[in-house]
Amino acid sequence: MAPAPTLTVTLRFAGGPGFGPTLVIGSTVATIGKGVFGTSANEPIDITSRVRAATIRRGRTRALDKFEAGVATVQVLDETGEFDPQDGTHGNPAPMLQLRLSATYNGTERILFSGFTQDFDYAYQPGVDASLLTITAVDAFRAFNLSNITAVAGTSAGQATGGRVDDILDAIDWPTSVRQVDTGDTTLLDDDGTSRDALTALQRVAQAEMGGFWIDGDGDVRFLSRSNSVKQARGTPTVFDDDGTDVTYQGVDFEMDEQLLINSARITRTGGTAQEASNQTSIDDYFKRSFVKSSMIMDTDVQALDHARMIVAARKDPELRIRAITLDLTDNVQTRVEAGLDLDFFDPITVNRTTPGGKRIAKTLTVQGVEHRIKPDRWITKLSTAEMIADGFIIGTDKLGTGILGF
Repeated sequence: MAPAPTLTVTLRFAGGPGFGPTLVIGSTVATIGKGVFGTSANEPIDITSRVRAATIRRGRTRALDKFEAGVATVQVLDETGEFDPQDGTHGNPAPMLQLRLSATYNGTERILFSGFTQDFDYAYQPGVDASLLTITAVDAFRAFNLSNITAVAGTSAGQATGGRVDDILDAIDWPTSVRQVDTGDTTLLDDDGTSRDALTALQRVAQAEMGGFWIDGDGDVRFLSRSNSVKQARGTPTVFDDDGTDVTYQGVDFEMDEQLLINSARITRTGGTAQEASNQTSIDDYFKRSFVKSSMIMDTDVQALDHARMIVAARKDPELRIRAITLDLTDNVQTRVEAGLDLDFFDPITVNRTTPGGKRIAKTLTVQGVEHRIKPDRWITKLSTAEMIADGFIIGTDKLGTGILGF
């Protein structure tokens, strides 16, 4: 029995710009307003019928970590020599070919991964009628990591984080049609003009903002401000449970991770004085658990201190953590399939669990990572979760005393 979602895998072997989807008239891969005109109208090739397995991994495992590059791996059975690296139909494989994986369910297509090939592993054995090609692709973080920058035009002291993200992306000619950038809540120092890769520069901005910076399934740059991450996390959660009343999950992973316990934080910005926050009650109970960051690029010590205070306020108490939930999308259970395909970073979820004694326990979290493991007869999705680090009191929404005071 085939899984409820239908997988489609396309690979574009030539033509178009190095980064960004190529606009091809009549194609659904990149449409007007999203695509970039390339040097040739080369349609992506649908290789789905030859795919034997695929995996997609995007996101992070802890809320204080950086988002990692999204990675997709596709195993292709080559029975005709079409993909032979020496004598195949498409010529020698080159790096940075565009790979896309999508899921179609109830007539709606969802792009799950869009990135660029990094490795072709062609396993050939003499006398065997078929070879196995394993393709590994990485999202646009790879392009940013390969792009070196120095001085960034348009930057200045006091610039908001979103403006800095846009200026860095402009410096490497990243198309405006494939980015979604919030204004941001933190202001920054003047860009230092040192030689570094664009990914490092962009992640330093995201670190100062305490929001989120990643590549979504469509291949778009996403920069989410701190305040918008709080608002998104405060939205209506998708509810999962183990008794069939809401969306049923097939597995839940618990952990008590002591690295999440922080009762002392020291944040130092470039040219500033170290700013410290701590909670003595937590230190007395669990010893000192420190978090230290230096060379931060916010432009005032006040913002650095607020940064430290928020981390301690959110992490001073140990909690049993739900690390991930597992969903089996193989069966045509609409609520489960749609949740597995649609939920993305910072979306809120509530996980209900029934203990052996019959007690019901609920935990509200945010999605911080997505993994799909796909075979012709199986589709398993794992959602990595975390409590919000940048929680906060929102003017006009919260009552005094109900939320951590944000900045």
